[in-house]
Amino acid sequence: MQVFIGEYTIGGGLASTPLASLPQSLLAEGTAMHHAICEDASRCARVVTTIDSRLPHRIDDSIQTIPVDSSADLISQWLAASADCDAAILIAPESDRLLYKLVAAFRGFGRNVIAGNANFLASATDKLQLSQRLREAKIPHPISFGPRQAPQKTRDKGWILKPNDGCGAIEIQRFGSFTHADNQRRRRSGDWIIQAYHPGQAVSIAAIVTPSAIHWLPACLQKIESPCFTYHGGKCPLPAAIVDRTESLAAAALDALIDRSSLCDDAASPVGYVGIDLVLADDPRNDVVIEINPRLTTSYVGVRHLMKSNLAATMLGLDAAPLTLDPSVSAVRWDGAGQVDISPTGSGPCRRNPSKIPQSQ
Repeated sequence: MQVFIGEYTIGGGLASTPLASLPQSLLAEGTAMHHAICEDASRCARVVTTIDSRLPHRIDDSIQTIPVDSSADLISQWLAASADCDAAILIAPESDRLLYKLVAAFRGFGRNVIAGNANFLASATDKLQLSQRLREAKIPHPISFGPRQAPQKTRDKGWILKPNDGCGAIEIQRFGSFTHADNQRRRRSGDWIIQAYHPGQAVSIAAIVTPSAIHWLPACLQKIESPCFTYHGGKCPLPAAIVDRTESLAAAALDALIDRSSLCDDAASPVGYVGIDLVLADDPRNDVVIEINPRLTTSYVGVRHLMKSNLAATMLGLDAAPLTLDPSVSAVRWDGAGQVDISPTGSGPCRRNPSKIPQSQ
């Protein structure tokens, strides 16, 4: 198999941006994800990728690396680079519907993209739409307000102002009152929403969704610092009780957006890697789902080291076996730039069984 891997920040999406103006945190996370997925995919397939040649990278010589032309259209260059590939994995911010547009363009030219369908991508990208879908499914989620919307009653725990199609914690800000958040929203251009703030521990969990199964990865603690919710990495594994709360709520949220019964009939359009962010409260009854990310997330750079299975092989449909933890690793920590600290152990092996996809009638 030959696979194209396109990561927006280091793969050419910012090639026309002056080096001094590059978003450093986004670039660091993107570079770390790109390196990790290229390394894993190269263990089971031939890999083709693009690179902004101005930026440092650690891509192995066995991977075909194509420099992008900053004066040319990115999508056209990615399509040309992927012309002879059997599959494509695309990583891009949801901002300005970048990921949605890239996946649509690839599928329009007949590429096999490992990503959700258009409805799933649109619902996960538009945070106000996601909020409505989750609340309709009775999934605990912060109450959210779009433009010209306001709560009938205010609350004291704070409010979050965020872009409606934002990526990660970029541009997120907390305010003490809805009025202050709304005043700030009116000063800004673009599409913003205001969500109720929920105190608690930020956690995330990812799943690899294939036509036959949902493979859950270990839940992770997220290190996020206020007041701007800056991402500083994470760690895993977490205690079993925390994992159970996280996986149970994340599975319900995923069910709200994915029609599992249709996956078996849509083998050409697997959902691929999905990351789900949650906040766990002191009282489990107050746990909430925050976001669903329809792409590879930064936690991949750490979680992959906890696994014996090659996650890229599972994504590409080359390994349908249940995911297996690496018995030689007891814990993994990573920072926002993808630097990983691995703690070894001598404990026995542990397997993680996938959720079965019910067969369509």
